[in-house]
Amino acid sequence: MNGISLSDETLNINSTSAYLLSMQAGMEGFSYCILDTSRNKYIALRHIPFTFEDINSDDFCSQVTGIIDSDEYLNCKYKCVKFIMNTLKSILIPAPLFDKENLPAYFKFNHSYHETETLHYNNLKNAEACNVFSLPYSLVDILYMRFANAKLYHQATPFIENNLIKYKSKGNKQKVFVNICPSFFDILVIQSARMQLYNAFPYKTADECTYFIMYIYDQLKLDPETTELVLSGDIAKNSDLHFRIKKFVRNIQFEKLNDSFTYSYIFNDVLSGFFVNLININRCE
Repeated sequence: MNGISLSDETLNINSTSAYLLSMQAGMEGFSYCILDTSRNKYIALRHIPFTFEDINSDDFCSQVTGIIDSDEYLNCKYKCVKFIMNTLKSILIPAPLFDKENLPAYFKFNHSYHETETLHYNNLKNAEACNVFSLPYSLVDILYMRFANAKLYHQATPFIENNLIKYKSKGNKQKVFVNICPSFFDILVIQSARMQLYNAFPYKTADECTYFIMYIYDQLKLDPETTELVLSGDIAKNSDLHFRIKKFVRNIQFEKLNDSFTYSYIFNDVLSGFFVNLININRCE
């Protein structure tokens, strides 16, 4: 996705203490949006793509620091600040089994853990689980120095929680949700308002991505003719990836802007599904 820099004329840099700032970063780029709490209205959106083929942690943190330091709206005080990290490095733990003293043990079950990382967790109330994830120490230092009240999240948290909230009264049909990032995707299956499955898969090609989605359909005995698939993230209608998935799954929808909020006209021409987690994080505690 190309760079985006949009703001409503009502955005007032002297009133940011009444606004909510949500930020999102991953190897694909850095984004933020601003919510005016008095009107429950999103009034600003910015996305800065990263162009690196291969970016290490130090380069990534340097990029984020440079963006924050150079953006006048990211140097203001906000009522609340939320930051989402897009990364494969996380693990869900059932809430009854969770103990925050055991974060390293949980995390090492699926991932390597380096001394340059720090572990965090989000409580997923509706999923009855805790999401344990890692962030680079240097990134956390940057965020807390610039935003003392920052809350840190993994991208699966708003993805899972918002869909469970949204579909908790939609009957007992199974529904599949996929959120695409450039090198991996999250997949969620909901049945009877409960999480049946969540997983994340790395991929390099559209064929690989499609294969893993169909693997989940096969494993859960989902009917690709009737079971609805809701797509969001870095995917557009009529893109190569969309066409490849559509060969196998007939009932495909694209995620729309959350009707729990209102939006400035600046969002009219934005690929709304790309920023679904960035927007929906403000439905998460």
